[in-house]
Amino acid sequence: MLLLLKRIIAVTLILLITSCGGGGKNSQGADEQGGTVGGVGGTTGLPGKALLGPVIGAAVEVFDITDRDTPLCQATTTTSENLEQAGIINFPECYVQANKLYLVTVSGGFDIDANDDGVLDEEPTPVEGNFHAFITGEQMLEDTWQVTAVSEALFQSVQNLLDLGTSEEEIRQFLEDMVPQLLTEDLNGDGKIDTDDVLQFNPQIHFQSVTQYSEQHLQDVINDIHLAENK
Repeated sequence: MLLLLKRIIAVTLILLITSCGGGGKNSQGADEQGGTVGGVGGTTGLPGKALLGPVIGAAVEVFDITDRDTPLCQATTTTSENLEQAGIINFPECYVQANKLYLVTVSGGFDIDANDDGVLDEEPTPVEGNFHAFITGEQMLEDTWQVTAVSEALFQSVQNLLDLGTSEEEIRQFLEDMVPQLLTEDLNGDGKIDTDDVLQFNPQIHFQSVTQYSEQHLQDVINDIHLAENK
């Protein structure tokens, strides 16, 4: 609890400084821009993936972080015995604003590669719980993305702040501040370890990129998702 309070205070100070100087990465008028994420009905958005192992037949919902009762978009993850084609999130149509932060929730379904060995399991593992990812409209529109145990761990780190109605700007800064505690590598090669890397995390490829602290924690997160201990 003391560590969390210190981090909140630190983030608040950072926000006070940056608000005086202006010029964040969302200060270029991006709030006027948006786009439609989807398959046939979409214009620019790229699909996501529910990935503990690939999770098939799961319900996916996108929420404005200020209203987690009313989904803006809904989809069901794809079902396939091909691991590359399984668990894909492709919205029929979903309008998002580029600079806005959203919460993606994945519920239920079946994990078809629970041990992440790249081989289809003989018996799929039921997913009794749900897991989440924070994603901006820009991230959803411009690149592929994953909802994983890492994105769920990041969600859990700020869940209390979200419940308290903390501003989107503060939530964003806290998320960026927390990422280096989960990941040690720049997964997308842009020179930073940030939320873009969380959304690119693939457990089969990148598990060596998690911090020593988060390695066991992530396995606990996955177990909790499978068994609905995180609801």
